[in-house]
Amino acid sequence: MVKLLATDLDGTLLLPDATVSPRVAAAIAAAEDAGIEVVILTARSWRSLRLLAQDAIPRGIAVCSNGAVVYDLATDEIVRTHHIEPATLRAFLARASEELDVAIAWETARRVFRTQRYHELRGSDHLPAAYVASIEFAEDIGDDHEVTKVLVGHASLSPDELFAALAPFADGVTTTVSGGPFVEVMAAGVTKALALAAICDERGIDAADVVAVGDHTNDLPMLRWAGRGIAMGNAHPSVLAEIEEHTASNVDDGLALVIEGLLA
Repeated sequence: MVKLLATDLDGTLLLPDATVSPRVAAAIAAAEDAGIEVVILTARSWRSLRLLAQDAIPRGIAVCSNGAVVYDLATDEIVRTHHIEPATLRAFLARASEELDVAIAWETARRVFRTQRYHELRGSDHLPAAYVASIEFAEDIGDDHEVTKVLVGHASLSPDELFAALAPFADGVTTTVSGGPFVEVMAAGVTKALALAAICDERGIDAADVVAVGDHTNDLPMLRWAGRGIAMGNAHPSVLAEIEEHTASNVDDGLALVIEGLLA
């Protein structure tokens, strides 16, 4: 008996234009009517998810910022956060900036900040302007800034290339790639799987009773943790290589096919 469906958002539940197909919307509604809790787990911040939220998106608990923030869409409240220790983060960013000349933006659970360097890469191949617009400004990460996630970008390195280049500096933090034009940095050990396990523990749900669906490398921890992990047909090659079970792509309603199979 499947008790909980854990689904990624972009590239999984959403179409490329950030809408939900009618078939996926109907499948999610049917799953909830059947008593299956549907939990969204996304790299997006809770603010981004709140702005995106529509009738077709489940209005319950959501995991944001790759596990760093648990947010209740129904009550518009932050339930839990994991922030990066400021000294550890400053040391990581100092080395990354010195050796790789990166651009950096960071977010807290309440506000968003960015460094001066970040706007210089607006419109570059890997950092389009849409990703860095309307971000509040601050010069430095202070001890009172409970940073939940950092975006690290580069003008010429792809996200996968930058992820590999940052690995030597990543002591005390978790780095991942989610499909955006940057590497994402969270506190050590923070992943979608960590947040999903905590949610399931609160509900008395075993991993064996969870189906997880995702498309990118930041989804791999939860796909491994769940009793049944399924990769989207449009998934990153590394996800398709590691996760044995695949469904169709997001443009072909792959998530709906999973849910319909569960309910059949």
